[in-house]
Amino acid sequence: MARTKQKPRRTILHRRIRELRTDRGLTQAALAEACRLGDKSTVAQWERGATSPRADVLPLLAAALGVGVADLYERSAA
Repeated sequence: MARTKQKPRRTILHRRIRELRTDRGLTQAALAEACRLGDKSTVAQWERGATSPRADVLPLLAAALGVGVADLYERSAA
């Protein structure tokens, strides 16, 4: 039986990263730079739900987005 490729699962975290980034007018490249990442593809993978930020990157991510780490895991008010 052939294995099928699973579709990425977008969680609140993945949606919030994109939402906060766009609300602040940041590009994926700018956010990647603020988080000391190699390139924007990592941010794109987070937003798609393909991967999640490592624990050591969460404080950098939250700071770049102007929120606390816990805010990355909360649903938006909208």
